[in-house]
Amino acid sequence: MCNVLIKNFIKLINKIYTNQFIISIVLFFSILIIGFLGNYFSVYPVYDAKTNQIMHIGFWESVLNTLSYFGLNVPEIINPSTILAFFLTYLLLFGNFLFFIFRNKFDMFFAKNLMRDKNIVIFGLGDINKKFLENLKEYFEKNDKQNVIVIDKEEKDFDEFWEKGYVFLRKEINDEFIDKLNFENTSNIIIALGDDRVNMNIGMKLIDKLININNEIKLIVHINDKDLSEIFFEKLENEYSNDEKKINLKTFSFDTEVVDDLFENYTTKLVPCEYAKLNSKKIKLNLAVIGNSGVSIELIKRIFINFIFPNEVKIKIFLIDENEREFLKKVKFETNYTSDKFPHIVLQEKKLDFDLIKNKNFWIQDDLVDVFIAFEDENKNLEIAIDLFEKVFIYQDKNKLKYPNIFFAMYEEFKFSNYINKNKSKFKNFYTFGNLEEVLTAKNLLDDEKFEVAMQIHNSWAKKKDVKKAWYSTTYTNRESSIAQYEHIPFKLLSFGYKICKENCEDKKDLKDEYEKIINKINKGKISFEEFLDSGDFYTICNTEHRRWMAYHFINNWEYEDYEGKDLKEKDYKKSLKLHHCLTDFHNFKYPNIKTYFLNDFDAYKKIPEYLDRKYKIVRIKDEK
Repeated sequence: MCNVLIKNFIKLINKIYTNQFIISIVLFFSILIIGFLGNYFSVYPVYDAKTNQIMHIGFWESVLNTLSYFGLNVPEIINPSTILAFFLTYLLLFGNFLFFIFRNKFDMFFAKNLMRDKNIVIFGLGDINKKFLENLKEYFEKNDKQNVIVIDKEEKDFDEFWEKGYVFLRKEINDEFIDKLNFENTSNIIIALGDDRVNMNIGMKLIDKLININNEIKLIVHINDKDLSEIFFEKLENEYSNDEKKINLKTFSFDTEVVDDLFENYTTKLVPCEYAKLNSKKIKLNLAVIGNSGVSIELIKRIFINFIFPNEVKIKIFLIDENEREFLKKVKFETNYTSDKFPHIVLQEKKLDFDLIKNKNFWIQDDLVDVFIAFEDENKNLEIAIDLFEKVFIYQDKNKLKYPNIFFAMYEEFKFSNYINKNKSKFKNFYTFGNLEEVLTAKNLLDDEKFEVAMQIHNSWAKKKDVKKAWYSTTYTNRESSIAQYEHIPFKLLSFGYKICKENCEDKKDLKDEYEKIINKINKGKISFEEFLDSGDFYTICNTEHRRWMAYHFINNWEYEDYEGKDLKEKDYKKSLKLHHCLTDFHNFKYPNIKTYFLNDFDAYKKIPEYLDRKYKIVRIKDEK
């Protein structure tokens, strides 16, 4: 009950503070009108000694008398109207003075009281956090009620969230303010203030305080630049010993979340089984990415890492943009692309123009499987998708001919996205992705399942008793590597004709045992390195995971380092320089003590049922292409 009263009082205070200027103007003119009427229509006449006449108050005298109240002069004429006007004058003057002097103390009092209960604290009220707040209600319906406290120096239209019970504190976020907050009952902190460096700075200030708190806290920091994310983690690693870390730190970016949404929803549509399966005869797969944007770059990185299959299929990516050469340069720069590092990838630039849009021969080629349209401008994405549909694919649809899947980013138009995705009678192979209502949800940001699985993956080789503590204390590289392995699980299953079923699985048979039998048949156990190189499917599976692992590290700026003749105790030092002796083909391994590493690669397949922890079903899929 006390909490409700505090929230309502905060709501009232913030309403007044937000509309302070308007309220002041209204009060000012109300005082003028009421005071004027009280003076002008006074029933008490005024005696003028100079003229020896009794006179009534005139128009301007009434105005001047009323204005004198703002100098705190007591009304000469006493009646209900003048008394009310004088009272409102005091309210206006002293109310603004009190708000100016005590606003800071009000905010701190409210914050401290609300944070005594279980709470989520959100720093920043930009577009990302506003969309997250809109989606938070559904999360609370399934979880315990928590106070949601939003802190920003600008209110930015918070009114719509008051009705949901969220609380806004208008504060400058600095050391003094953070030091006064108690996070003992805080479960999650989200920082998204619109600038990577500002977010990192606030994150570091919070870590200094959170490191001494006993309860587990998830600190979620919005950082668009992945290199800055790595610097952020490295700073944390350098300043605190492993034993001190109790914070589940997560960084996220809009581009990454959008691509996560694409891969989460459309894994089995992105790659047909005929290309991914073990011992497939398919040797090439073509994709087209339209639009030089952050989302496109993140998507291409994910393709580099995830589209690695047992048959070593060659992936050709057409990079399409008005400035296609710049697009190609950017992709090569961001991925560290060379044909030696990524032998499964071929890049080819193409100019986006009207001739290309209407070129049926290009869009209907046999091995063009997917087309991704991902400009920052969703209207442009929609325009290109419609042009392709009207100029090229509508004729294929009428004749029931094959054409590629068209995935186009729609960030805001939720209803239109639903219409496209559900109306498959007309838009058979058209799919939207990246809608903020589905991307920036509590499930994705707070209950991110890939972290839970990544913890298990990390501990499969770390082998610690406390899985969470091992995760919190490991390096950024190890975390990201485990997450990348998690993201490849659907493609590993796809190689055997299976997929993960997460929703509406009641009527489907769980085939995890069947999957395990297949894996056990392939498993050769403890064999020599020479036998491994000639072990057929066992080698193929291990080599697939090894190539994926190398692709992840090459994209993240790692290089091969030959350790032959060197002290392997230098390994940790070399890792800090992003050098690794395993970043080479299995046939080039030189070191007897690392020839058994291929068993870890096979575990990436073998332990999938364990990683999923019976939480989801493994079910068989048909070729959905």
